[in-house]
Amino acid sequence: MPNRCFRPDPPEYTDFSFFNIVSQMPDYRLAFNLNRSAGFNLKKISDLVVYTGKSPVQCSTYFYYDDVFRINYFLIKNYNSPGILVPSLKNIDYFLLADGFSNHRSPTEFIRHIRAIQGILAVMQMPADKMKEGKYIIEDLEMHLMCVFDS
Repeated sequence: MPNRCFRPDPPEYTDFSFFNIVSQMPDYRLAFNLNRSAGFNLKKISDLVVYTGKSPVQCSTYFYYDDVFRINYFLIKNYNSPGILVPSLKNIDYFLLADGFSNHRSPTEFIRHIRAIQGILAVMQMPADKMKEGKYIIEDLEMHLMCVFDS
């Protein structure tokens, strides 16, 4: 008999964008380079715990709020010590999530800035509804933020 767990279907998140990043840099180095070249101020927050099935995966997470465009940015590592956050995307090293990215004035220029960073091999934008695990990651991220910023 298959092992099943009940997880209600979360609401659709239409204003989130996933930017899949391929890079061999450690997470702290990538955050530093994004801060320097894209004008971010990513800061390390406590690890995001995502419940994927068998065991929870603790993901290294960075956060930045752009108060000009009102966009929340999250840098989340895909490969972590207990496992992979999104096993179907094994070739992706990091996810840069943008909440409110429709407010950005030039998405193509944004991607061009990220691609120009030395050490980043590829950047691809993916809508949250195209990744089957996306809405669960976003739901866990929102719950995590309530705990992080309440304390």
